[in-house]
Amino acid sequence: MSDNAFHPITIGFLLFLITLTLVPYKHYIDPANLNPKLQQPYQSFPLSERPSIQKIALNLRPEQIWNRTFSQSSFDLGRAIVECQTGGYAITGTTQQGLDASDLLFNLFVLRVDETGNLLWRSSFGGESFDEGYDIVECPDGGFAILGYTVAPESMDMFLVRIDYRGNLLWNQTFDSGYDDVGYTIIRCRVGGFALIGRIEYTQAWLLRLDDDGNPLWNQTYETSPPYNDDTLVECWDGGFAFLGSNDPVNLADTVLLRTDVDGNLLWNETYGGAGSYFCRGLVECRDRGFALAGGIRSIGNVDNDIWLVRTNPYGTMIWNTSFGGAYDESAQSITETWSGQLALTGSAILRSGFNDISFIMASSSGEVLLNWTFGGSQHDRGYSLIECRDRGFAITGATYSAESGWDVLLVRIPGDVNQNMLQRISWIVLTIVLPLLVSIITVWLGFRLLRSKQVHQKMKNRTEAK
Repeated sequence: MSDNAFHPITIGFLLFLITLTLVPYKHYIDPANLNPKLQQPYQSFPLSERPSIQKIALNLRPEQIWNRTFSQSSFDLGRAIVECQTGGYAITGTTQQGLDASDLLFNLFVLRVDETGNLLWRSSFGGESFDEGYDIVECPDGGFAILGYTVAPESMDMFLVRIDYRGNLLWNQTFDSGYDDVGYTIIRCRVGGFALIGRIEYTQAWLLRLDDDGNPLWNQTYETSPPYNDDTLVECWDGGFAFLGSNDPVNLADTVLLRTDVDGNLLWNETYGGAGSYFCRGLVECRDRGFALAGGIRSIGNVDNDIWLVRTNPYGTMIWNTSFGGAYDESAQSITETWSGQLALTGSAILRSGFNDISFIMASSSGEVLLNWTFGGSQHDRGYSLIECRDRGFAITGATYSAESGWDVLLVRIPGDVNQNMLQRISWIVLTIVLPLLVSIITVWLGFRLLRSKQVHQKMKNRTEAK
């Protein structure tokens, strides 16, 4: 029996491995601890909710929303944010070199803060010119790669900075096409290295693929111009890339979505728009391998922008599009698909008073607005980059303005529901470990029962033949 028993055990083990690959797997990381007492001393923005928006139960804690500002000069702007594996956040953007508002020299900077917004360190990079950071990614060693541009004596070049987890410079690279170049979005590729998207002058998109040390593997150019934002390039499910462009970047006429293979060769492109101004600055690949685009729309005869949201299939064919807005001039800068399949956006709403507020919007997978909040003080507040955090809440970076201090870096944190996330963790464990193990145990048990039944039947047959 011991020899034959090997078969059901083997089958059960193989079934366990197969089930592990078939069940819906979702990588889980423990959420950060959110201690409400730590939010007490923080600055508090007034939160306004549009009365026309349907109230629903979401995995958010609006009563614990907090924000922090960071200032080193009279002009500090947060462009992009990333949540770090060890907790907290890293932000990149632009800072003025001198304290004098008339000083037009700027540097690229990186801020590292903990989970509650306390500053851990700050680093600046650049020369005696104009240097700006547009996007940031965390690297496997805990350091960061930052993309932007630097103004050289004779041209403007794409600028890539690599730092360690303490903010110390490891290396930097510039990329020069021979014309003025700007880098907008950087992503860490699944097979290693980086992909960058930027523009050459205002006429071409420039896609570069680099190794881990910043050495170029290949580059491609395309007859379109990506928008000036950190949210314009994604790595697709097959290792290729998709990015945003425009058929008229000066007038923001129509939006173009371009899709490439792993070597940057163009597979297809689709244009979205109509009469008026249609522009998108945020792009995400959704779990069905289609895409969601976010930006703004201004129809002919209208003086204000409305937020524009577009959803496509994997080949760029539009499934639906919708626009929404109130008595505001509104546009979206960044978009992400949430763990539950909804779409979250951030951007700015220009009030009739002439001041900006940050907008935070959640929409269903079919484009229905589920939640619409604005954050702001008495003057200008702008949202540039949005991420979903490990607790299923969100973090937004941008800038806030006051007459006293000028522009400051702004971090807004919208905590998620940690208790609800614990239920997600239990579900994840059941789905990815307990369920396959249970299926395998049942299979082994049934295998033993079947094997024993065959052995009993064989013994009875042998006795019958012996008689």
